[in-house]
Amino acid sequence: MIVLDEAHKIKNPNALRSRLVMQLSENSSSRIILTGTPMPNGYVDLKNLFDFIWPNRNIIPYNFYQLRDIDKGSFDLRMVTNLMSRINPYYIRIKKNDLNLPKAKYHDPVKVDMGIAQREIYDLIADDYLGSKYSDYDLETRRQLKRAKLIRLMQTLTNPGSIAKSIQGEEYEAYIGLKQKIINYDSIETPPKYIKTLEIINKILNRGEKVIVWTVFVHNIKKFSDFLSTNGIDSKSLYGAISNKDREDIIDEFHNDKHLNVLLANPGAVAESISLHKVCNNAIYLDKDFNAANYMQSKDRIHRVGIKNNTQTNYYFICSKNSIDDVIHERLLEKENKMKQVIEGDTVPLFDEEFSTNLSDKDFELVDQYLRGN
Repeated sequence: MIVLDEAHKIKNPNALRSRLVMQLSENSSSRIILTGTPMPNGYVDLKNLFDFIWPNRNIIPYNFYQLRDIDKGSFDLRMVTNLMSRINPYYIRIKKNDLNLPKAKYHDPVKVDMGIAQREIYDLIADDYLGSKYSDYDLETRRQLKRAKLIRLMQTLTNPGSIAKSIQGEEYEAYIGLKQKIINYDSIETPPKYIKTLEIINKILNRGEKVIVWTVFVHNIKKFSDFLSTNGIDSKSLYGAISNKDREDIIDEFHNDKHLNVLLANPGAVAESISLHKVCNNAIYLDKDFNAANYMQSKDRIHRVGIKNNTQTNYYFICSKNSIDDVIHERLLEKENKMKQVIEGDTVPLFDEEFSTNLSDKDFELVDQYLRGN
């Protein structure tokens, strides 16, 4: 028997991982796949999943090109009806509502004033983002350029020092006036989000509880870890560069060492690969991006099967005042509500672009509207 967890990762038929897994399928007598997002991009994602389960039965009667046509709306409704009826006997839905988990507590976002230098840098990059002449480039280049500048703006929401390396390697005229402040930001002021997060951490530790702090940007993991250390708090970090062996050791230590009470983690790297609910029921979001799937997965690290009925799970959100943090927070809530409707439905979950990508066209549109209105 082969059990394939996070099976949606073999959806790309051309990926080496997919081809190797499909070879394993042919040499097993029984197969099970597990995934919470079987169709992040459309019906086309189902092809490899069901070819893995039954490699010789042709459960999906259409090829990849036909399935792409279905996703684009170029199809006969009978094709979808036929597709769903054929896969229906082969899957079981386990909804989160079926698990009867104790209700989590979502604390109101904690709004923090930016530091003086931080506000200067944020406003400068916001102006540059809005003022860039994206129309001078082809569509794909425009999208990449706009995405890069928006990510840079998002980085300044917590610690503008995180863009120092990229600024040193570029000659953007708009940044020249504050270039040295960006490069030397860590010596100019302590990010106000760090200070507020430390305050919440201390309250949690004083309750005798553990906490995980989520941040999208690795620079924040390293700098915030140093900040905690200078304030007498030990922490360990989990992000992409940490090896699997070290990751397992850190998680084991977090579970068993009463002196290690704070984890710092990147949702893009570990949002779906760790279980902390038996020892930790507090999560602080130092910052967030627009990726709803990673966000929801990260929350489930401390709120999942096995949690005790009398446990209160706490989520805290740190946001910079008068910034696109408001857009990101509200947009994630909107995406999460839509995703929950899909996940808790009776059909195989079909997600659209806004769930499967970090930045959708709608995300850009909302950021533009916010910045132009402020």
